[in-house]
Amino acid sequence: MELMIGLAFVLLALGLALGIVFRPARVAVDRRAPVDVSPTTGLSRLAGGTTGFLETLLARRKLRFFSSEALESAGLRLRQSEFLVLMASAALVAMVLGMLLAGPGLGVLFFLLVPAVGHLYLQRRTAKRRHGFGEQLVDTL
Repeated sequence: MELMIGLAFVLLALGLALGIVFRPARVAVDRRAPVDVSPTTGLSRLAGGTTGFLETLLARRKLRFFSSEALESAGLRLRQSEFLVLMASAALVAMVLGMLLAGPGLGVLFFLLVPAVGHLYLQRRTAKRRHGFGEQLVDTL
């Protein structure tokens, strides 16, 4: 019994010591630095610059492939330039993977297949979204 009481006091002392040593620092609210949510890595700056460049190009031309209307009807919350950068990056990765696996022929084939797969993905999401809307419309009527 005395051993249990002694062990309880040791654990209490250890808990107090740890609580004092590792307690959070108290900094006044006006001295706290704001949380920076914008990433500043080189890759994020490159992606931001690329999407900005594509935005200016797309503002002058009406590109129908992966249009903003198609992205919106598919329910994607991406701008057209962001989706194009995503597709270009995926195409380059697929090309490198194909070249590593079987040579330049498969790499070029993978490069050409990625935009087609992206287009099919948009069509599938759009059809699924319209089907869901149609079912909800029937239920409400």
